[in-house]
Amino acid sequence: MEKWTSRKFWSHVAAGFVVLLLGVWLEVRFLELLEKKLITAEIYSSLASGIFWTVAVFIGAAVGIYAVANVSLDWIHKGGDR
Repeated sequence: MEKWTSRKFWSHVAAGFVVLLLGVWLEVRFLELLEKKLITAEIYSSLASGIFWTVAVFIGAAVGIYAVANVSLDWIHKGGDR
């Protein structure tokens, strides 16, 4: 297993956070379109709570879980980059 450094760990955490923020940003944009009546409630529900939001949450969670699992196995037990 490759050695994890604190820099690599935090870059994975940041990547997960950015993907999660992208999902929130998309949700807000869809709400604005719904409020302006540019899309219908049916379109909003299929887009906002469908593919985009789900993918963003799962990618963010997967990156975070992957980073924490690797760090707990390697970085914490072996002393990391000390």
